[in-house]
Amino acid sequence: NEGDTRDGEDVIGVGSEIEGEEIRLGDANPDCVSCGDDSELGRLLTTVFTPSNFAQDACGSQACTAAEIEANFAINKYKTVRPSSSSSSSPGGSYAVGGRSITIFSWDPASNGGIQLVWDSGTDMELVTGGGDIAISDADLCANCRSSPSSVNCAQCPFNSDEAPPAFDDRSDAKGPEPECVTTGVMPDGTRLVFAGLERTGGIITYDIS
Repeated sequence: NEGDTRDGEDVIGVGSEIEGEEIRLGDANPDCVSCGDDSELGRLLTTVFTPSNFAQDACGSQACTAAEIEANFAINKYKTVRPSSSSSSSPGGSYAVGGRSITIFSWDPASNGGIQLVWDSGTDMELVTGGGDIAISDADLCANCRSSPSSVNCAQCPFNSDEAPPAFDDRSDAKGPEPECVTTGVMPDGTRLVFAGLERTGGIITYDIS
């Protein structure tokens, strides 16, 4: 569930605040009172394209360019609440970009029942990389950060960081650990495993999905 959007190298282009389909909520002229502040949700990476209806309302389609989008910020608010009804294919509201988990679905073409959700890893990826009470190593670089949070105690904690030395919490506003790839394997005893590679924080998480 990495959840990448279209980038600024295609027809959307790059503006002063928006790059491709992605923009910080605080830079999108949101209609909320204070959620655009960095202390609230201002840093959160979001999109004005579908499922948001901002691009649809601004250009009549999802073919807006970055320049057209930014021109509309001066005229229209970025709606953070999903309307009760929508006349377009975009349901509206504000959505964070990307997923932070892996999901397993089942599909039986014979039953005509569609795709069914079987399991999702939820918050595991952030918890095991320093965001929870799980010791991530014998040294546990996040122990002091959990017990006494401060800029000094959290400086070496790799939670949601894609740099070395760590930049604590640097990726929480974007896509977190960012699961990039997944593959499966079967042990000699029949145990089926799934391996998920984390692009940003690094590492591989393994699950028994037998």
